[in-house]
Amino acid sequence: MRILYGDNMKDYFMYRVEKGDTFWKIGEKFGVSPLDIFTKNSIDKPRRACPGEVLKIPLKGTKIPMFYRVKEGDTLWKISRENGVPINVLIDINNLENPGGLRKGKIIKLREK
Repeated sequence: MRILYGDNMKDYFMYRVEKGDTFWKIGEKFGVSPLDIFTKNSIDKPRRACPGEVLKIPLKGTKIPMFYRVKEGDTLWKISRENGVPINVLIDINNLENPGGLRKGKIIKLREK
């Protein structure tokens, strides 16, 4: 899975399409409908997803849980990759001044409501 990171992505994250991906498979992977992906990317007519294409995947309504309890050995990068949430979003919505200072047992938000 190739999650890309960028600035000001509170309501979506970027995903690079891989060989064999379809809009249906991508939607299923992240718990959103293909229609949500079409809408977020201003795709007017259904078409095939092209490998290498970068898509915006909406966070609202995804199957990404609302909260995460930090475990031993977790890093912000690891939590970001495992949950498909950009690091800058995690830092922003949790007001993390020291992103490297996660403590075991701390509860952090993975997304806004």
